[in-house]
Amino acid sequence: MTLTETERWLVDYFAEHGNGSAAAHETETLLDANYFELEILDSLGLVVMIGDIEATAMRPSIWR
Repeated sequence: MTLTETERWLVDYFAEHGNGSAAAHETETLLDANYFELEILDSLGLVVMIGDIEATAMRPSIWR
């Protein structure tokens, strides 16, 4: 399975910032998963992730 750039970013993000529970699941399963039900993401984690997405989008290198 080939991941899109966005899917790869999400996988890498949760590998780095997640609570470790994402590692217990196959990548293909995570693409369609409810991250709240699996307890991979909570409300504070969502706010932090949005901040990280905004910071990534503001990097000049991503505009190329």
